[in-house]
Amino acid sequence: MSKLLRKNVIILFCQLFVFLGVSSLNNVSLKFVRHVPVYSWPRPIAQSMRVTSRLSCAIQCLERYPSSCHGYLYNGTSQLCTPCSGLSPHSQPQFSLGLGDFYFHESCDSYPDFKIHTLVNGTITVSAYAAYFKYPPRNYTQAQVICQSMNAHLFVARSVEKFYLFLSIGDNTLGDWIGLDDLANEGHFVWIDNGEEINPLLKPLLFDIYQPDNANGNEDCVYKRSLTDPHSLTLNDAPCASNISYICENPRC
Repeated sequence: MSKLLRKNVIILFCQLFVFLGVSSLNNVSLKFVRHVPVYSWPRPIAQSMRVTSRLSCAIQCLERYPSSCHGYLYNGTSQLCTPCSGLSPHSQPQFSLGLGDFYFHESCDSYPDFKIHTLVNGTITVSAYAAYFKYPPRNYTQAQVICQSMNAHLFVARSVEKFYLFLSIGDNTLGDWIGLDDLANEGHFVWIDNGEEINPLLKPLLFDIYQPDNANGNEDCVYKRSLTDPHSLTLNDAPCASNISYICENPRC
């Protein structure tokens, strides 16, 4: 091989190495998208550190926390970088003030409050990727908006088995919102995920006797009665403004 040819080959390999390196760095940068948190907030997994750039922040987050890095806060002025495990309504919104913009990688693992819940009932197995939120209690609309901020919705139970799973997730000493309401059309209770009306054969199996009754003319949202109620662990309609705990479900995971 001539000296000129060898020199050209070396130059070509160097250019290829630089290209692959730049492409790899760009992929790291593109992995995270700027996200404006609402109702769910960044959950830090480490103290803030100083870095030289946003790209460096992404690399540090992924290298130090490869299994739990799903986002980071970066302040370009102070060059502070804060690795985050994702979004949670349990995080405090004040935390992110002054720590810069939030960059997020959306995935099923990006919401640390969620996990797979499974229930075996005879030959039937049901499961859901869900999260239970006890405090602070929320009204029906707030609960649904918070669920949506985590790419989820209030829990839906289209079968008795799924309802038993719902009961197994929450704290049965408290009432929990379920994603069922007749806000659009009085007396026609629909599931919150797609607006489908509850199966008339399923309805008496889930609701307490004589329920739903729209007492006082303002009961449009559905919750599970607690163990302290004489008719515990059945569904009942209630004013949507009531503040109680709730369960979110992500059917995509």
